[in-house]
Amino acid sequence: MKIISCASFRNTGSSAVTDLISEYDTVHSLTRYEFRFLHDTDGVMDLEYNLIDNHNRDNSNHAVKRFLRLSRFNAGKWFNKRYEPFFNGQYMRLTNEYVEELTDLKYKGHDFYDYYDKGLFFYYRKRLENKIIRKLTKKKRSVLENEFMYCAYPTEEKFLSCTKKYVKSLFQEANTDKKPYLLVDQIVPSTNMEKCLRYFEDICVIVVDRDPRDLFVSAVLLHDPIVPTESVEAFCDWFLFTHTERGRDSFSAPQVIKINFEDLIYDYSNTVKKIEEFTGLQPADHKNSFSMLNPKRSVHNTQLWKEYGKKEEIDYIEKKLGEYLFPFEKYSKDSVEGLDVTETGYFDR
Repeated sequence: MKIISCASFRNTGSSAVTDLISEYDTVHSLTRYEFRFLHDTDGVMDLEYNLIDNHNRDNSNHAVKRFLRLSRFNAGKWFNKRYEPFFNGQYMRLTNEYVEELTDLKYKGHDFYDYYDKGLFFYYRKRLENKIIRKLTKKKRSVLENEFMYCAYPTEEKFLSCTKKYVKSLFQEANTDKKPYLLVDQIVPSTNMEKCLRYFEDICVIVVDRDPRDLFVSAVLLHDPIVPTESVEAFCDWFLFTHTERGRDSFSAPQVIKINFEDLIYDYSNTVKKIEEFTGLQPADHKNSFSMLNPKRSVHNTQLWKEYGKKEEIDYIEKKLGEYLFPFEKYSKDSVEGLDVTETGYFDR
């Protein structure tokens, strides 16, 4: 089974690639739902840092607990099912087995960080409780009876071996119809990918970027709280921040290619061929073309900046981020492939 994943820089159009690949009969798609547990804060990459690169007896215990807390949140509850349905109900079982493999010793106990993680109110309430207990009884303090301490100090080799096994087991459960390809959105970040790629046996990653002019205008239209839109200067600084890789180029890895969202719209056939050659997907299996990605619909999410009205802001982006502009002048909307549509307005996709 080969894993195909998309990565983006926030609202840059990776869902278009997810839609395209979902049209192939040989692909089991986990939909557009984002699976970020490897690279999110307190995820597997943070766990590796604290167990391997920055190990000590305190932060290793705390890192394992924070990873488990994130995992429990990702798993979801009966009223808010998140990961568990995608992983055939085995997400937390496999996660607990993964932690057990990495852990050398587990015992009942707690430290300062167990109070810290529960917030200031809990911390000061417990301190007051302990003072009262010391005054009224012979007990020294009230303890957190349900807490455990984790002693984990694997070698890098063991960590990678356990992590590859964990990732493989999860996605074998997710691939319920046992197709040769599994599509998992956002499992790898768009920067600092090399570390994350080590966790997979067989993966292809398609990084999707977008013309910054359209990215800015769409963020304004969507009131996106993550993308700064209070000033065009702040937006450009943020854009460069998200696109900066210090000292290395993740896109040079053989498991990675980078395309623009606009390539899928204005140069559809050539871009589809490029993706097929990269992933191994076969044209004969693309039996549902245009059923999910229709360039003639998606084209209306491009060149939004021409209707924006604030020319001075667009001029600033063009000057500051010139190397990231898509060459719209080389293409015509009239030549875009796909199925004719009646809806021609902007849509959130």
